[in-house]
Amino acid sequence: MRKEAIIIFQKNPEKGRVKTRLAADIGEDQALEVYLKLCETCYKTCNSYPADKFLFFDSYLPSENIPGTEGFHYQIQEIGNLGNKMNEAIQRILAKGYEKVVLIGTDCPELTSEHLKQAFEYLESHELVLGPALDGGYYLIGMKRPRPELFKGIPWSTNEVLEKTIKKCTSIGLSYKSLTELSDLDTLDDWNRLKHLIVSIPG
Repeated sequence: MRKEAIIIFQKNPEKGRVKTRLAADIGEDQALEVYLKLCETCYKTCNSYPADKFLFFDSYLPSENIPGTEGFHYQIQEIGNLGNKMNEAIQRILAKGYEKVVLIGTDCPELTSEHLKQAFEYLESHELVLGPALDGGYYLIGMKRPRPELFKGIPWSTNEVLEKTIKKCTSIGLSYKSLTELSDLDTLDDWNRLKHLIVSIPG
């Protein structure tokens, strides 16, 4: 077993449930297609780094293996808010014996294998690594042991997520390191700016 694991959080790709802000401008059909391509891009990035991969779906396990996820371990996210889901997933994977765990979503096409490599390297000398997103959240969080306090009392899906998380790190004396700031793809402006990074761009 490898010592490092990547957790990927994704929604089950269903029309009307994914990329809802983008769908308001380009329609639900194309928004679903964009989401599928975002996932494909994410899988490709993760496959370029030699860690074990755990793909956590938000609703149900797919009936068939998804192309590009050969060797991935499929899991279901816990119930509750995003913080509870992430905390539980990280604890679950660390309990398997991994020394370092990094959790990402599927919405950041700027993420590369170099960012993943750097995140795991930072965990050699720091207890936490964060990938700050332009919208005030984070696209990556990594740690070596469970830190449930980092996921409590955070206003999820707001521009205060990163700030509040860093304040918690400071208050409990937790050493952390930040990666390069990147952007998630959520809006039409994001799509127009980032679509060149996505595998097999639709349309």
